[in-house]
This record gives sequence, structure tokens and C-alpha cells, in this order.
Amino acid sequence: MSVLTAVAVGLLYIGFAAVPAAIAIIARRNREKPGARALVVTGASASTATVIQGFRFILAAVSVGTWLPVVLHIGLLAAINIAVLGTLYIAVEYTGRSWLENRWLVTSLVVLAVALPTVRLLTETAGLAVTTVFANGDFFYRVLVALAALSLLGRQLFNARGVYRKQGIALFAGLSIGFGFGLVERFYNVEFVEFTLIGMTVGSAMLAWTLFRYEFLETLPVARETLFDHISDPVIAFDGSGRIADINQAATTVFGVTNAIAGSESSVLFQTDEQLAAEYAETLGGHENISAVIDGDRRHFDPESQIAPILDGELIEDSPTQFGMVTGGEIRYYDLTSTRLDLAPDYSGQLVVFRDVTTERNRAADLDVLKQVLTRVLRHNLRNEVTVINGFASSIAENGDGEIASNAERIITRAEKLSETSETARRIEKVIDADEQVEFELPTVITETVESIQSTYSGTFETDVPALTVTANPEFDTAFRELLQNAIIHNDSDEPHVEIVARRIDRGVELTITDNGPGVPEHELETLNRGEESSLVHGSGAGLWLVQTAVDSSNGEIRYETDESGTTVRIRLPVAGEG
Repeated sequence: MSVLTAVAVGLLYIGFAAVPAAIAIIARRNREKPGARALVVTGASASTATVIQGFRFILAAVSVGTWLPVVLHIGLLAAINIAVLGTLYIAVEYTGRSWLENRWLVTSLVVLAVALPTVRLLTETAGLAVTTVFANGDFFYRVLVALAALSLLGRQLFNARGVYRKQGIALFAGLSIGFGFGLVERFYNVEFVEFTLIGMTVGSAMLAWTLFRYEFLETLPVARETLFDHISDPVIAFDGSGRIADINQAATTVFGVTNAIAGSESSVLFQTDEQLAAEYAETLGGHENISAVIDGDRRHFDPESQIAPILDGELIEDSPTQFGMVTGGEIRYYDLTSTRLDLAPDYSGQLVVFRDVTTERNRAADLDVLKQVLTRVLRHNLRNEVTVINGFASSIAENGDGEIASNAERIITRAEKLSETSETARRIEKVIDADEQVEFELPTVITETVESIQSTYSGTFETDVPALTVTANPEFDTAFRELLQNAIIHNDSDEPHVEIVARRIDRGVELTITDNGPGVPEHELETLNRGEESSLVHGSGAGLWLVQTAVDSSNGEIRYETDESGTTVRIRLPVAGEG
């Protein structure tokens, strides 16, 4: 071998090292992705090994003594061992075998990767008889590590279905290339050709392509084993054409199928069985949103129901939506939620989750019945009983004298407050039940409310309200009346006075109501700030709850400012026509 040829080949290898070095750099920039850090080690080690081999070719043509070639040879073999070890940990991260990431195990494997070639070359240089043993140990280390990586991926590939199979094949092929080229070099030598280094570089490039071009490891199959199958709700992954890419255990149980359905068209799962539909016609027609029947291995899905987009390979736009099924002899309701999947250019699709809301729906129905009992029957009975109490108390007050008459008047006052509280609760219910916003012309609302209150209570009002229109809860005018009424009723000054000002602000309209009363009690404001009644701090003013609920449901804000001079209430509401 001429010096020129050796130098040329050496420089060629040094230049070739740029390929695995580039892979290491790209992997480092993407180190947050699963498998990237292990690929950094593999790429950097492969690049180091290739550079060392280049220098070995160059130095082989010149006389440099004994120890430098030995040191370079040790570095070459150690770098190759660590590169192979890096591929093992790519497989470890991909398959989720976290126990193999134990610090002491990793340290031991790294020590062996360096120690075996070191002892091998030192004993070989010293001419010791054990050289062959260490040489074989060095070789078997790489073989065992590579086989461990391939076995992890092979097991995963064997169990893979749908979209996971392609990613597993790509990774398995990348590791197999490096392993295969290493075996070729063990039994077949060609001058200037280092099969191991070539195989490692090509294999690393394929691993990098798998990791970063398609970003397959963003959706690790370990997630499927540890999460997908452990989700109690049915979950199905569909590809862009509507084919079933994957299905979890809960889905196979609910829909009465097996895992073998993965890869089938969605119409195979969501099939139509008119005979089964006819058998359950009464159930299907007598309940809301019932669109499917599952009876053993028979299935009927209404093709015009919420699953229609899936059958057409399209995303469910109205998500979540409620979907009812008759399964196991009972009616179950599910919130059908669809999420777009963009795993790769050729692997778009959607993940569909059937979240069982049957218990929640039944509880909501029970609460609705309870609300009707409380808001109708109980309130009706309360009103009747209060009327009776009022009648008896009035009779006592008229016919009694002294303390008896005084106590009867107190009973009447308390009964009237109880009746008012019941009526306020009815108004709060109407605020909560309102499902749309309406427009209010502030000058009209304020003028009519002020006139109504002045006809009943004594007090003065001062208004400065330009022509502004707001959108609010349909019961906002009732809540506004409650606010003004409280400002007068609870005002202990000689001349109750209320000032109302409205002005345009950036985010809508600010309505300011200022009175000269004693102010809202601190415990009332604390109750409102907490957002719930407390056994320790119990708000007695149901009217404040009415106002708060009406403003909140109007997408507005309310703030109270209280001091010795009175209370200022600031309400912000959206302007009509500005969304």
C-alpha cells in the first residue's frame, strides 16, 4: 500500500465522519424528543470511530512507533462499542424498558465497552496467550448488545398493529443494518473497507430519519401499552381514510370485537344491521340520541348519526357530541370526542374517545328532578305557609296589645322577608336557565326602573346615561332593579340618594351606581368573593346573589367599593353588536 493511497483513504474516512457527526448534531438539537439523546451518543461515537480509522490508515504508511497505533486501535474499538450501546438505548426508550436505564447498569456497560478493547489490545501487544479470549469477549459484547436492542424492537414489532408497525420496521431495519455489517466484517475482509463503520453510519442515518423526519417517537408504543389499553373508556384511532389504525381493550369490550379488527375499514366496526335495529325499534325511537345497538357480536349503527364523518374518512367537527348505545341490555351514553392526529405526512387521522357519561347524565336528571321539587313544590308550599303565617300574625297584631302585638309585627316582617327571599330564588333560577343574551337599551331600562322604585319608595335619583345598548342575560333588568331597590331600602340616611352613570369604555360599557347608604356589609362581600355560602360566613342578601349571577352570565364584571360615605357598584357589560 503506497503512502499516497493510505493518506487518500484516510482522508476519505475522516471526511466520511461528517455524516454521523451531522446526525449527532441534529439529534442534539432535538434532544427533547424520545431516543434523541441515545442517538447523539451513537452518532458522536460513530463519527469518532471513523476519524480514528482514517488516522490509522494514514499512520500505517509511516513509522510512528508501537504505542500510538495501539492507543488509536483501543479508541476505535471503544468508540464502536459505545455506538452500539447507544443503539440499545434508542430501543430502550422506544419500548419503555425504563429498568434498563438504571445508572449502575449503564455505567457498567460503558466500563465494559472501554475495558474489553483496552485489555484486548494491551494483552495482544504484550504477546500474552489470553489475547484471543479478550478478543472474542470484545466481539461478543457488541453482538449481545446489538441482539438485546433487536430483541426489544422485535418483540414490540411482533405485537404492533396499525400505524406502529411501520415505525417499528424502520427502527428494526436501522439497527439490523449496523449489526449485519459488523458480522460481515468479522468473517469477510476487504482492503480499505471497514464494514462496521459503514453499517453504523447507514444505520444511524436511518434511525435519524425515523426519529426526526416522521417524528414517530412522539407517539411511543409504550404509551399504548401503559396508557392506551388502561383507559377505561373506548378509544379508537382512525387513519385519514377512515381505516381503524388501533383500538384499545375497552373499545373491543364495548363494541364486541377483537383486536383483529385493527386495519379494517370503519364500516366494519360501525356496521348496519337493519334486522337488529327492528328488534330494538321501540328503544331506539323512545329515547333521545340512541344511535346504536350492540347485542353480542351483532352491531347496528345509524349511518346518519354522529359517526357519519368517520365512515367518510372525515374529522368529527361537532366535538364533543353525545352518542347513545344500547349495549349489554342497558342504555349507555357517551361523549364522543374527536382529536386530529398528524403523526406524519402519510399518517394523518383522528383519535376518537367514547367517554362514558351515563352516570353523570343520570345524576344530572336526578338533580333536575330535585330542582323542580325545590323550585316548584317547595316554593309553592312555602308561599302558602307564609301566607297562613301572615294571616294569623296579622290577626294577633290587630287584636292583641303591648308586647304580643309587637311580636306579631315582627313575625309579619320576617314572613315577608322569607317570601321575598323565595321570590328572589325564583329569579335566580330564571337567570341560570337563560341560554341566550338579549339587547338592552340602557336609558330605557334605567328610566323605567327608577320610575318604578320611586313610586314605591322615597329617595332621589340622579342619572347620566347616554344612548348605549348592551347585551346581557334576559333577567338583567330584574337584577338591576334589585340593585337599585337595595340601595334605597337599606339606606339609613335622612335623604336616600342614588347616582347612576353610564359611559363607554374600551371593553364595553361601565355602569356605576353610587348611594349614600351604610355600605354593603363586609360578610356579604366576602360571601360573594368566595362564590359560595359558608357555614361561618353566611350571606343573608339573596338579592346580591341575583345581581352577581346575572352579571356573570352576561359575560360581565361587577365590583363593590364601600366606605363611610356609601357604596359604589361598578358593572361592566359588553356593547351590543361587538361580540
